[in-house]
Amino acid sequence: MNQNENSAVQSEDVSGAAGGKNHEKVIADNVKVTVTEVKTPYYKQNAEMLLGSIRKGTAPFISITADENGKVTIPTQAVRSAETGHAFRGANQLLAQIKLKELGDRSDRLVTFQQAKRHGTYIKKGSPHLTLTTFDVETKKSNFYHYFPVSAVADRTKLPEIKTRKPNGKTVIVCNESDPEKYLGKYLAASAAGVRFETTLQNVQEFRQKAAADLEKNFKENRHTRIFTLGNRASEICRDTLKEIAGPEQERQLEKKLQYTQSKNRDGGYER
Repeated sequence: MNQNENSAVQSEDVSGAAGGKNHEKVIADNVKVTVTEVKTPYYKQNAEMLLGSIRKGTAPFISITADENGKVTIPTQAVRSAETGHAFRGANQLLAQIKLKELGDRSDRLVTFQQAKRHGTYIKKGSPHLTLTTFDVETKKSNFYHYFPVSAVADRTKLPEIKTRKPNGKTVIVCNESDPEKYLGKYLAASAAGVRFETTLQNVQEFRQKAAADLEKNFKENRHTRIFTLGNRASEICRDTLKEIAGPEQERQLEKKLQYTQSKNRDGGYER
């Protein structure tokens, strides 16, 4: 992929219509046919990636092991923009964590080609990237953005210095629900607060079954945008959970920090 392509904000149709490039293919002497290469939209690729990680049990918010009492404790780390320090939210936070884990990259910040260029550096050639999307409910269009882990940046010292919350090893957010929206909302809250996520192995197993069934049903009906509504609702629960664990002063700071930009993009937006 040409690196310059990674800087552009591009759109794709989410109406279900297949798009692709046409080219001619020779199938016999002097016989040519037009072949259309159909490309799966990024939002669908991401939706399938989320479902796949839940099925396989490889998502960062899932553990297949527990202690002798059946308790599961998962350390968390929010993924943020390397330029603004804002955490990605909703489905995009989950997808960023999943992809970074798949890449074996421990980075907790992402940057675009243009952002790196804006700060006087560049993305190293051949670096893997991930693509995050936003959804416009009015136009039914999904915008997509190519991001790179900060490990792909040639000179990271040129990026803005971002102050992040140090992991809190004492505080935990406990989840006693297996409902996908509530489970993911509590996990997102733990990630945002930099604390451990605690649940039970039974809850994890029930969550996996419910989430997989929910997504499979919607995907069969070509509603891959279900990940946007799921992420949106999980973000609301994340916000409520953070306010519950905060003191008066912290709550005021959180309220200011968690003000979501009002826009037409209803996946929860790509950054918070």
